[in-house]
Amino acid sequence: MMKIPMTVLKATTFWPAALVSFVLFMLVVALVPPSLSLPLVLAVTAVLVALASGRLEEPTVELLTVARAATAGERQVMGVVVDGLARVGVTDLELLVRRRQRASTPAVTVLGRRSLVLTPGLVEAVYRGWVSADEVVALVAQAVAARRARRPRAELAGLVATSPWRAVVMVFRGVGAAFAWLPFMGMAWALRGVVAVICVLQSVVEGRAAVGLLGGAVIALTYLVPAAGRALQARTEAIGDQFVVDQRMGGVLARFLTRYEHPTTVERLRHLEQQPPPPVPGPSVPLATQLPLTSLSLN
Repeated sequence: MMKIPMTVLKATTFWPAALVSFVLFMLVVALVPPSLSLPLVLAVTAVLVALASGRLEEPTVELLTVARAATAGERQVMGVVVDGLARVGVTDLELLVRRRQRASTPAVTVLGRRSLVLTPGLVEAVYRGWVSADEVVALVAQAVAARRARRPRAELAGLVATSPWRAVVMVFRGVGAAFAWLPFMGMAWALRGVVAVICVLQSVVEGRAAVGLLGGAVIALTYLVPAAGRALQARTEAIGDQFVVDQRMGGVLARFLTRYEHPTTVERLRHLEQQPPPPVPGPSVPLATQLPLTSLSLN
């Protein structure tokens, strides 16, 4: 079976969202007074350029994740975790803590060049000894390696640029959840592909092929984009898991996932629990000339 390149998966998940966001932004520009249109476009462009060049990272991450800089006490609690990460080559992290935490909030989020966003629940768990420092080290190392596998470029600029798309998705999810109790709602969503085919055929028969193809393409994207997102998530997750296994922390991460009933598969747990092959002995190299081949520094 042919393996889809990661660049194709990233493009499939990003460009539809970017296109929809651009259209929504232009609608806003058209609705504001003419005297504000040009300043608005210039301001947004300047922010995106600054983010793409690596500036404004900390305030942008705080805004996107509703987080704040870690306090001195939180840094002290997580100090043992930071030391453990340094031993596996993950260095120079800027610790942030979310202001709010929901059941679906990920415990660890890596964004930008060096931002590590933690939930207050994870910091408290480390402080009270509910989770070990090694478990958090394995969790963060896996997240960093998985993110690095994506080779993100101008990540924060892309997130800001696609904010309108994510806002629309949140609205539709809220509406869907509010009306989920209605009968046949799930069936109607599952049969949207049939609706797309009927839409295209009817539009072609009536001489409006362009409109029908556009509607069919939009519905097709509701299948394609989530599938590409799942494939990209699985690909990068496997790379992150392999890094943890190579660092001999796979069993630690597997126990953490099992204890907290994190949704996972038996195959993933078996992969994490395997032991990496022993290193091949080589000629002695002076310490000053050794290179950190597994370094994942976020510089």
